[in-house]
Amino acid sequence: MWASGRNRRKQFVLLIFFASSGYLFIEQFYKTEYTPNWNVVLYDSFDAIAEILKDKSTFREKPSVEKLFSWPAPTQPYKHPDDATDPKFSYFEVLPENQLVKNQFQQGNTLQLTIVAKNGRNERKRYGGDFFRVKLVTDNGATRELAQIIDNNNGTYTVRLPLYFSGVAELTVYLIHPSEAIDLLRRVTSTKKSPGLVFTGVFDNGEFVEHKECNMWLESIIRFCDFTHKKTKEPWFCIKPVNVDCNSQKDLTIQRNIDAGYYLDKSGLFTRGKNLRVLIGKPTRIVISPGNTTLYFSLNRSFLTPPSPSGYFLNDVWQSTHCAIRSINRNSDHIDCLKNKRVYLFGDSTIRQWYSYYVPFGHLNKLGQLRMYFESILGINTAENKVINTSIHFAAHGPPLQNGGDLQSMPYIVDSLDNLEGGPGTVVAMTIGFHLLLYDPTVYVRRLQTIRDAVVRLLERSPGTLVVFKGLNTYEMDDVLHSQCCLSEWLALRYETIARTIFKEVEGLVYVDTWDISASTQYMVKDSLHPDNRVIENEMQVFLSFVCPT
Repeated sequence: MWASGRNRRKQFVLLIFFASSGYLFIEQFYKTEYTPNWNVVLYDSFDAIAEILKDKSTFREKPSVEKLFSWPAPTQPYKHPDDATDPKFSYFEVLPENQLVKNQFQQGNTLQLTIVAKNGRNERKRYGGDFFRVKLVTDNGATRELAQIIDNNNGTYTVRLPLYFSGVAELTVYLIHPSEAIDLLRRVTSTKKSPGLVFTGVFDNGEFVEHKECNMWLESIIRFCDFTHKKTKEPWFCIKPVNVDCNSQKDLTIQRNIDAGYYLDKSGLFTRGKNLRVLIGKPTRIVISPGNTTLYFSLNRSFLTPPSPSGYFLNDVWQSTHCAIRSINRNSDHIDCLKNKRVYLFGDSTIRQWYSYYVPFGHLNKLGQLRMYFESILGINTAENKVINTSIHFAAHGPPLQNGGDLQSMPYIVDSLDNLEGGPGTVVAMTIGFHLLLYDPTVYVRRLQTIRDAVVRLLERSPGTLVVFKGLNTYEMDDVLHSQCCLSEWLALRYETIARTIFKEVEGLVYVDTWDISASTQYMVKDSLHPDNRVIENEMQVFLSFVCPT
């Protein structure tokens, strides 16, 4: 829990002083294990996740999470800004393997490079954990791909780029976060209440209106409204209003603050132009001569773990490296694909974009109110075309959800899945993650486990149902410290990795990798979290290739 005033000072024993360089930094925060305030509501409804969360003495992810996502942590405390990875001194070098002449390669070969991380004293770092992104982009930006990066845990990183296309391209290496920044993010977001977010329930019985705090965990209180999900035991509580019943909640509002961002700001680890999404060295010109890049694959309805990278853009069209993608571009192709289909989309605004994009193609009459994702994602929306026997449905996921509304407009994905009849002709696509991003990752693990079990139940009772999990997107990090605390692309990467691992166990589930699609277009579109239709169209091509493989 994040509080203000004396309570906040109790939670963080800070030793802040000026270094010789004039920077503020926080030594005690890194020298000791961070112990958040676990004075939270623990009722019977909490029992279902007690095993996951029973060790409350440390910020570190519990073993159940570490098996799903592991990221190297610094092996020494952060005592001075010069301890962190510094892009001014860090560098990369293209290795001679497969080069025809310097920086010239043949299509079909693999470009390899090494990144060397150095700190602010120009010393080689001896541990890993930095977050880099390496891209290869042609001059016009229409053809581009991401690299696979291997952390050697010694301050060096091995990078591999299969060369799928020919032409002249620019190789760029970005430092997204130094390892010390990631360690701080991991600590700040290891709480059972989302830092930077305050949820408020609006209770209205027509005579009295009261506003009360709500969340998955609250401070110890006597009177509370228990909205815990009966089936999964997912907790959701509100402080009980005085003059109004719990069942009179009409809305759930959200306020954003930057209290926790204070610690990120003073660390000096989240500074634009210095160590937040900064170029390493200078872009390098790469010449790729034509060659052979034939890929042999077929669509497989069984789950395929997307490789890294899972594809690349060729003339602004996504090319998968692990499954065959159909070209479904014309309106008539979309209509043919939709015939006799019932499509259900569950989750947040990133999958609601699929609904908003697709309804016009199918000439569907909207039965529910269709509003753009940035206005509202709540409610249950339905569109249908009786001529081709097609319907598309959208429903948001359960709380926490940052868009407001009553709890009835936030059905849990588990319930949405359990209420489906399923069978051939039924297509289910879902996603969840961004609205839980700032909670301890055990919260996300628990939510995905309940969804995974519901998917298994659906496939057992209704074989032939196509079930798709849409991966997370990357996004611009404008809110790391400002309008909302702590949002970072690394947090989304953590959840993306956890989701892939959990759903890998489900036979018959398809994972659509939108992470690499959005990361490849990042910095080229205004908003990679909610990209424009150029990106959505490529996501839909992958999705529809499984809906209509022939």
